[in-house]
Amino acid sequence: MKITPLLAQYLYAHKQLNLPGIGTFILDPQAVTEPENSKRPQPLTHIHFENNPSLRDLDPELISYVSLNTGKMKSLAQSDLESHIELALQFLNMGKPFLFEGIGTLLRLRPGEYSFTPGIAISERIPERTQREENTKPESEKTETYSGSFFTEKKRKPAYLRPLIGVLLLSGLGIAIYGGYRLSKNKRNISVMEMHTDSVVSKDTTTQQQPSPDTAAIIPPGTATPAAQIDAGGTYKYVVEKAAGKRAFDRYNKLKSYQWPIQMETRDSVVYTLFLRIPTAGADTTRILDSLTALNGKRVYIEP
Repeated sequence: MKITPLLAQYLYAHKQLNLPGIGTFILDPQAVTEPENSKRPQPLTHIHFENNPSLRDLDPELISYVSLNTGKMKSLAQSDLESHIELALQFLNMGKPFLFEGIGTLLRLRPGEYSFTPGIAISERIPERTQREENTKPESEKTETYSGSFFTEKKRKPAYLRPLIGVLLLSGLGIAIYGGYRLSKNKRNISVMEMHTDSVVSKDTTTQQQPSPDTAAIIPPGTATPAAQIDAGGTYKYVVEKAAGKRAFDRYNKLKSYQWPIQMETRDSVVYTLFLRIPTAGADTTRILDSLTALNGKRVYIEP
């Protein structure tokens, strides 16, 4: 809502309007501002202007009046009034007339001397609101403020959003915890495998020649391998896989590329056994089997 009609309405209601830096408009109590039997705008009578350079501050009652009728905070209403007065002063200081709507036209002739021409009364009145009416409004119609902005209607979130957000947060937390657990377990299994691989390399002084992927050198059929037995030193034979033909050689080469100490044997040149020889204490075999099974992707077992 514009400031100028509110200034006129304030003058009609209070009979006096003080504008700092400009002066005071005074309306005689007998002046007619609301004609009853005519819809035509009526000229204001019994109104005059007084130059009053001592006015320095805005009337608090005027600020409250503008705040109530614009729906703005008092600080914003005061800022609007000051901007309007500053604009009027710019016109007056340049020697140009300035129209105060519903009040009249003011012209500065020289410092301290003004010419005032009464204007036309505002025909359409704005219903005046009071602080009491504002306080008695239903809660649903009242407006709320937030820092540094205009009055806005408070937006309420749907009631179902809160439990839904809680479920999503708990689900995300559970997934994060489970992912961390699985990652930690895989790292632990890899560490165990590397530890036992290093043990085999350091303790096995008689290195057996491994089959070459190119020549496919296989242990002759029917030849027993000492590694097939559990020796006195506690070296166990962990069977990784039994496969035939091309599958056996592909798997052997794949595990070799992973730096596994993998070995291969066959009894009939049809089925090949891929195994590891790992020195292990009897109490640790279950843990080693679990780790190898997790890394291998299929069950690993000890062959007697």
